[in-house]
Amino acid sequence: MVAFVARDEDRELVGEEDINLNEDMISESIDGTKRGNIVSVAYLHIIEMPANSILLSGLFGDVLSVYTEPEYRGKGLCTQLMKNLVEYGKERGLGRIDLKATDDGYPIYEKVGFKETEHRYRDMILYFEKVRF
Repeated sequence: MVAFVARDEDRELVGEEDINLNEDMISESIDGTKRGNIVSVAYLHIIEMPANSILLSGLFGDVLSVYTEPEYRGKGLCTQLMKNLVEYGKERGLGRIDLKATDDGYPIYEKVGFKETEHRYRDMILYFEKVRF
């Protein structure tokens, strides 16, 4: 999985980072170096499956956990992260990138080229663990 992040240290976008979800989502690295807090993030999960007539490369991406801290919204961070994410996917030969959009995120995704689709299938899910909220 690849993370696209923006940090508050200098408000410059950092490209893709290999993020360990248990260690790296903090503002300090293991060696004590200050890195700045992550203020906007988008994850791209790359999935490989057998090639078929719809997905010739057999590769596609799934966008997960897009989030921007409230005080940093409206500054174009998420839009730029999504542009970087899309470019990364193209460079790696993905056949498509999927995501599920919230109402807040919809305009951003549309701006970077995502289109709403109609499915002939129904979304279904099976949980093995009890989900707690």
